[in-house]
Order: sequence, then C-alpha cells, then structure tokens
Amino acid sequence: MKKLLAPFGSFILIFASVVCTIGAVISAFDFQIYWLVTVSVWAIAALAAVTFFNFWRGKGLLFLLIPVLIAIFFMLSEIIVGAKWSTFYITTEFNRWLFVPVLFEDIQIYDSELTIFFTVLGVVLTFLLSIAICLRQSALLTLLFTAPFVSLTFIIIFNHSAPGFLMGLLAIYLTMILIGGLSPDSFAGRGNSVFLALLLAVLLLLTTFVIAPPGDHDRGEFIRRIDNQIRSAASRAGIARIRTGIGWPVLHGDAWGFDTDSVSISSAGTRNIYDISVLEVTVSEPGIFYLRGYSMQYFDGNTWTINCDDVLDFNTDFLGRGFPAFIAHLYSTHNPERAIETVHMTISITGDVSRNVTYEPYFTLDQVPPSFPPPNAFEFFHVQDSILQLRHNLMQDLHFFRPDNFNHYFGEFDTLNDLINSPDTYLQIEDSSAEALRQFAYNIGISENSSREVIANQVASFMTGFGRYTLSPFIIPIEEDFVMYFLETSQHGFCIHYATAATMMMRALGVPARFTSGFVVTARPDDVGEPIDITDRYAHAWVEVFFDDVGWLPIEVTPPATGFGLGDGRPGTGIGTVASPGGAWYYDEPDFGWWPDHEQGNESGLALELYEQGASATRVSPLMQVVLVGIVLLLVISAPFVHRVVAKRTRAKHFSSDDTNLCVVFAWRYLEKLKRFSLGYNIPENIEDIAMKAKYSQHRISEEERLAFLAFADGFAEVVHASNSGFKLFTIKYVRGL
Repeated sequence: MKKLLAPFGSFILIFASVVCTIGAVISAFDFQIYWLVTVSVWAIAALAAVTFFNFWRGKGLLFLLIPVLIAIFFMLSEIIVGAKWSTFYITTEFNRWLFVPVLFEDIQIYDSELTIFFTVLGVVLTFLLSIAICLRQSALLTLLFTAPFVSLTFIIIFNHSAPGFLMGLLAIYLTMILIGGLSPDSFAGRGNSVFLALLLAVLLLLTTFVIAPPGDHDRGEFIRRIDNQIRSAASRAGIARIRTGIGWPVLHGDAWGFDTDSVSISSAGTRNIYDISVLEVTVSEPGIFYLRGYSMQYFDGNTWTINCDDVLDFNTDFLGRGFPAFIAHLYSTHNPERAIETVHMTISITGDVSRNVTYEPYFTLDQVPPSFPPPNAFEFFHVQDSILQLRHNLMQDLHFFRPDNFNHYFGEFDTLNDLINSPDTYLQIEDSSAEALRQFAYNIGISENSSREVIANQVASFMTGFGRYTLSPFIIPIEEDFVMYFLETSQHGFCIHYATAATMMMRALGVPARFTSGFVVTARPDDVGEPIDITDRYAHAWVEVFFDDVGWLPIEVTPPATGFGLGDGRPGTGIGTVASPGGAWYYDEPDFGWWPDHEQGNESGLALELYEQGASATRVSPLMQVVLVGIVLLLVISAPFVHRVVAKRTRAKHFSSDDTNLCVVFAWRYLEKLKRFSLGYNIPENIEDIAMKAKYSQHRISEEERLAFLAFADGFAEVVHASNSGFKLFTIKYVRGL
C-alpha cells in the first residue's frame, strides 16, 4: 500500500496541473472542445508517465516520449490546424487593445481538430511536468512550465479563466513548496508527503478566503486600476489602443451632471465614477427602482443628440410615459381584489446639475415638469405583471377599453402613435446601418416580421449575453459606425454601449426605441422611510420601447458583470425587464430570497449588500472566522512537531526490526541525511564497512554490529543537533524529521 502511495501522489499533482493549466486557457477564451475525451487522454498520459518513471526513472520518460511523437506524427495536420486557429483567436483578442497582427485570419476549424490540438498539448505538458515533479521535484520548474499558459488570461482583462482552475493551480504551487520542506529528497518520501502538503495548501487558501471573502472588498476595482496603468504605459509607448476618452457621465468642474444635449458613445472611453452625492431618495417600500432622467432621439453613428424632452411637448411625451400607469390604475380599479400596490417616493437634488431633468420612477401619474423645483413627490404602481398582459386583460374585460376610445379617455393617442412611428424620430437610423443590422439580426435568429414584443425581448436576450462587460472600453474609431463595430469587432463596453446597440438594432427591425439614462436605486428593508444617498456611481442607461396604444416601456439590455468589474444595475438578467428576473415589462418587487445570489454589484456601482435575513446563510460570522483561523493556525504550527513525532516513531520501528541487515541499511540512510548538516564531521570507516556489508553482501549482520551501528547513529545525531542552532536546527529536527 505504501509503495502505491508515492506514485499516486505524483499522479494527482501531474494530472491536476495539466487540467488546471490547459483548462484555464480553454475557459478564458471559451474554446469548444470535447472535454471527456481530452481529460481521459490526459489522465492516461499522467498515469503512464508516473508508471514509467516509477520503474525506470528518467529512462521511463524517454520510453513515453516515443508513443507521443508517433501520435503527433499521425495527427500532425489536425494539430497544426488547431494551433493556427488558437493563435488566430488569441491574437484577435490581443489586437483589441494592442497593435499586434492577427495571424491566420482565413483558418477554418472543426471542434474535433481543436480537441486534438489541446489533447496533444496537454500530453506534452504532462511529459514536462513529469520531469518537474517526478525527476526534479521542483516547484520552480512546475511554475515555469505552467505560468506561460495562464499568463495569457491575465494580460487581457476581458478574458477570465474559471476561478476553480486558478485556485487549483495555486493549491498545486503551494503543495510543491510545502513538500520541499516536509519530505526528504526521495520519490517515496515526496509521494508520501503530497497529501499532507495538499491538505495544508487547501487550509491556507481556505483561511485566506475566510479572512478576506470576495464580497468584502472591491478586487475588481483594484485589478482594473492595475490594468489601466499597464495600458496607459503601453499607450505612451505607442503599442496600445486608446482607452481614455471624454468619459461618461461628465464632471462639470466640481459639479456632476448628465450631458442632456449630446452623449458621445464612440469616444466615451472609461466610465467615470467620482462618488459624488447627486440625489437623496426616500421610499415607502423596499426594492430596486429605476429613475428615468432623460431620453435621446437622434444617433449619427457615433453620438446621441436631440433630447426628447426638448423636442416633444411635455404633455405629449408624458402621454407616452404615463399611459402604462393609467393601464395599471384602470386595472386596479376594475379588479380591486388584485389591485396593484402603490409606492411613495420623494426625490431631492443634492449635487446633480443636469439641465432640464426631472427624475421620476416608472408607472406614475404624477406630472412633474423639469421647471418644477425639487423635492418632488411621486406615487407609482408596483407592477408585478407585464403591462402588455394587463392591457390584454382589460381589453377582454372592458368593452370600452379599445384603441378607438383612447382619445376620449386619455388625449390624442393616434397623433402620438404617428409621431413616434415616424422614420424621422424613433425609427431614425442610417440606411447602411439598418441593412447591416437586419442582416446581423437575421444571423442570430431575430426576424423583423415578429411582433414588437418578441423582437424587443429577443434583442434584450441577445444583448444581456453578448460580449464582455467592462467599465474601461476602448474608444471606437470615429470613422467607424459604432453599432456594427461594437457588435462585430470590439464586443465590450458598459451600459451606454449596450443600450445604444440595442436601441439601433430595434429601430432597424421596425421597433421604435430610444436611449434613456437615469439612476438605479436600491432600497433595503432598513432603508424604508429613511433618506438614501444616491451617488454618481448609481448612474445607468437602458432602452425605452414604444408600443402603440400603450406607451413607452423600459427594458434592460446590459449584461451582468462577470469576472472583474462592477455589475449592471440589476439583481437579475430577465428578458424585457429593468429590475426583474421574471420577464415582465418593468417589475420592481424585490424577492429578497434571490438577491444574495446576484450580489455582483451593478454597472452604476451598486454593491448589493446582504440582507439580515440571508446573512447567516451566505456569510461566516466573526466568531466562526476566528475559530476557523485558529484551527488552521493550530494545524500549521503543529504540523512540524507532528512530523517529528511520526519520523521518530518510524525510525524506532525500523531500528527494532528483526532483520538486522534492513535495520542497518535504514540507519545508514539516516546517517547520510544527517551528514549534510554535520559541518565537517565524518563517518568512521568501520561504520561505513558495516553499512556496505549490509547492503551488498550475503553476510548476516550480527546483533553486536547492529547495536554498535545504532549507538553511533544516535551519537552522530546528537553531535549534528549540537553543532547547529536556530532556524537550521529547527529545519533539521522538525522539517526534515532527523
């Protein structure tokens, strides 16, 4: 059993190293391979490497090299294709921020060819790691063989490996370092101590996680600052694309405000966050609420211009914004048993200097013109179902609720429908862009012949899963059409980029839409009735879609943040919703049971805190943290002492063996290890003669010879211990176990 322990420990290290290293690259760039086949071959290769090494040491690895070379020869064409395509994809990713050439642009590949390439790459890495782990027993070599692969995923921040692979590699590195101190320089000793070292490595990582859990500090912001410094240096050196732009939103001197006349998308660059207090909100119910600020009408391919509130008469525009609230009101009036709950909100301006902006929640009948001084009070409906469904129910229940009766009950809706559906207003788009977007939509399965609701939901669904979310995207070249460049080339940005692309795609498919900005407010149960300070960190952008005889409905299109960076302003990523995981057009009733699962934060900086009722299930209490840390420290501190006790008992067992020859051989190995620290003390020839006789002759060592040999070994150990001191003595006794 003990003989199997050593090779099994080496197998675990080699196999886990290959899986974590190649897996980190595959997961970062989302390569599509047949995992079962690949991992199975890696496991067989690791098992063969350990087996061959165990029997023939270094020669065994040479034997293994022969079938590897044969396999490479017979699958050379597939390997070359896979290597070329991987190079093409990685250089394409690098080209998004560095001026590096994109290689092998015309390459085509099948999943099987990519699988063969990564499988063979893993086998070659297995061979190299066998040298590092089995032959050299070197943590440094292990790092050198694996780090170049993983470094590909750190240089560009838009590609992140699955955390499990990176944590696995870190555990392997720590294990290799710990093995060097816990075990002797022998294959058997290394294998026997791998499990103790691995346990200590995992405990150390667990301690780090307990002391500094991911939710307790903004690691994304820290890494983003480092990333920006690297990119700034590359820009100054002339090898990187430009990231710094005019920013969004813009700081006006020492004051903060939206630019309601022009929103530059292509040249926005990095998302600006100053943590300036801009609003103070008081609300009567907990939830996540979107506060509409302003909307933009005209997009020239790079910049939004024409503020809708400046062009449309206030009453006309409010007809489109307020009619969904009228539907909710009418539904509640005629269905008192299912009446929609109302929420009261007061909004005060504290630091926002945006021009002609009145922030208001959705589904309110309170008309507050921009000229009306704050604070402004609103009552709005807490809609939990789709407004389109409520309208459908009303049309079934109330015969008078028909489009031809709207003018009588709520003004000139026909005029509004005609105005909104004009190609010069909210269907405005350049012909070339429209054609390209229709073709792009067709390629992803969105038909312009579908209903507005279907198209809007499909576009939102696509956008929330598209590209890479980042608060520091590159500037789009001014000569490029932003939307197509964003969809086909850059494929990364934050809310204004996603909202713009979604708006123009909907327009190209015949759906009136407009770019809208404002704030996302998170009210926790403890915040109800209390002033909530809203900073510029909570600014956000989304899309409003117009439905004839219904009005403007908001829809969220920004994906949730993944990896580093902040989230998107929502606890969920539902289709056709600004605050719901359920798919309803505007739903702001919080379900506190699922909020902790989406606490990545948001695009506007919302770091959703854990609620009291869910904290015990997701956070470790301070007392438990102290206990866990104490346990880990106790294990780490006691490990050397336990190791010494085990080593002494093992020596005592071998020294008392009935086989005197084996006893002397073991004692000789003990003396050889001690000799390294003997500071010039030599072993007498008569003692060495006894050892050679026990190892190589047929002579049976007598009891007297054994006792003399063991007595010398004990005395030699005392001399070595006495001639060393401090850390070196600690290493000899407790780390080396001598």
